[in-house]
Formats: sequence, structure tokens, C-alpha cells
Amino acid sequence: MSKLFSSVFSMEEFNSLDSLESILAREYHDLLYHVKKDEEKVNSLPDSEKFFVFSWKNKKEVQEITLPLTSKELSAISPDNDEENSQVTCIRFQSITANIEYSKRKRKDDDDNFLPKVDRLNTIEIEVVFFERNSKVFVLILSSNLYHIDRVKQLIGTDKIQENSSEYSLESDVFNWLIYVYDEKSGELSDSLKLNNVNGFVGNVTDDANVFSGSSQQTTELIVTKAFISNGGELKKIGIRVSNDESSVTCMVNERSVVAIDCRESKKLRILDSLDTSLFLLLYFYGYLIVEIKSLYEADSESFNDHERFKFSKKIGIEVINSIIEKNKIEVTDIIPYKPENIEEISLENNISI
Repeated sequence: MSKLFSSVFSMEEFNSLDSLESILAREYHDLLYHVKKDEEKVNSLPDSEKFFVFSWKNKKEVQEITLPLTSKELSAISPDNDEENSQVTCIRFQSITANIEYSKRKRKDDDDNFLPKVDRLNTIEIEVVFFERNSKVFVLILSSNLYHIDRVKQLIGTDKIQENSSEYSLESDVFNWLIYVYDEKSGELSDSLKLNNVNGFVGNVTDDANVFSGSSQQTTELIVTKAFISNGGELKKIGIRVSNDESSVTCMVNERSVVAIDCRESKKLRILDSLDTSLFLLLYFYGYLIVEIKSLYEADSESFNDHERFKFSKKIGIEVINSIIEKNKIEVTDIIPYKPENIEEISLENNISI
């Protein structure tokens, strides 16, 4: 597996994995899709033929992983707490497989009758991870296919899921700030967390063909990204490579924390940890990394938005202009089509530096 895709959702009214028994005992029957003229045909079919079944299998035992606290969480700790034990938190999680039945494209024979279910049946297994954080339960659905994600949500119960979790909602400003940190602060997010690479995108994070477009080198030099930011554009997703002593994660993430982790470039650096690397990276990302990035942004947002953002936008805007001028051999007179003797007067009137 070269890429690991996941979407995150908050479970409504659940605060512990122990309360999920009713969810994990569910089975969902999805009626065969049909148009109105076929309603009588579908109704005449036995249930075994007209329903696709979504069910659970391979439920694992509840496990635990120890993760660092975010900067925000650390700042709220009393000085009286034991220093060693107060630096980490224990995340409980449980893995299970969703077995999803769905229809093939060809559903009817040449006489316009529905084929037997066995002849129009597709089946896929989708890994699902439930985990606890701060007395809340979240669910990770490991798929890039929006139809399959919706089917798993139906199996869980759509009324049990919150679509946009506030804990994992990211403003576009967070993405702009990350590019600012990489460009202006050598990627130093904190004393322990390093942003090794970053690039911005406005496309579709779940499009497998385009998730990791662009170079793996100094991608903030992509002129289109800088031009987009400087012109006031809002990034919808960002590619980052971020590391500390325990992990190095290369991924794409969007404003809802839908993530695509590049498993070939990402590494588990923590020693004496037997957890599967992919599962470790996934829990490390959602249990610590993305919430820590959000926490660090919130701590720096006032200074960034009030003082640094405009200066940074202006700086990269000038870089873009200079790059275009150099690449296309543009002269000042090409931009301001006036006689040379009038350039100084025009620049003063329009506050243009020449």
C-alpha cells in the first residue's frame, strides 16, 4: 500500500469505546437502486435478492497507544503534576472491518429483468478505526472512495456521526501559516516539531491520481502556490512533510482533515513499538500531529494575522513578479506603457517603487 487514505468523523453522544456495542452489532440493508418504473419488479424480489448487506467483521480488541500532548494541552497542566507522566496521553482505539456489498454496473439482462444478485454483486472490505480522545469518540474510515465512505457511515448510522468535527476543522489560514513558517522560520513549528516540506493545492484531496502532484523538493518554490496566496486565494488542502523524534509523516490534508499519507515516504521512528506502521502513522496523525499543528497555529494566529501575514504576502508577491519578469524578460515600460520621462511621475502618483 503506497498511500493510506482516511476521513475522520466525530461520534455523536459517545464518550467511550465501551459504549459502541450497539453500533458494532448493526447491520444495514441497502435497497437495490431502481427507477420508478422498476418499483414493482424490485418489490417482487425476495429480501435476499433486493437488498445489499453492510456488516461488520474481524473486530479487534481495544488497544492503546501513548501519544504526546499538544502545546495547548501542556500549557493547561498544573505545575504540581508529575512531569514525566504529564507529557503524554493514552489513546484507546479499536479496529474493525466493514464488509460492504454493492451493485455492479450491469444489473439487468437483455430482457430488462434484474440479474440474480450473485451476478450483479460487488464486495469490498473497508478498514475502520474508532478511537477516544478527550472523552470523545472519533471514527476513521480508511477509503478514498466517497461512495464507500457513505456506505460505511450508513452502517454506523448517519444519525450517530457528526460530519464536520470542530476538533479536526482547519481554516485556510492554517495552510497559509504553514507555508509562512516553512519560508520564514526554517520550518520550525516548535522545539520538537519540524516542517521539512510544504506545498499548497486547491484541487481534490481524495483524487488518487493527483494527491501527490508536484515535486518532493522545495515545493514552496512552486510559483503558482505563491501567486495564489499573495493574490488572496484560500488553499483547500496542503501537502506537508513533518517530523520529530517519533515519526516522519508525508501527507496531503484538507480543511476537514481528510488525509492521504504517503506510506513510502513516511516512517515510524519510535523504537520499541510493535504497532503496525500504517496504523501507528494514522493514529499519530489524528491523535497528535494535526491537532498540534492546529494548536500551534492558534497560539501564533494573532501575531501572524495582525503583523506577519501582510508582510509575507507582499514578499512572496514580489518574488512571483520578479520571477515572471526574469522568465519573460519584461521591462518596466512593458508594464507601464508610458514614455520613460513620465515613469517617475507615474510611480509617485500610484505609490509604485521603481
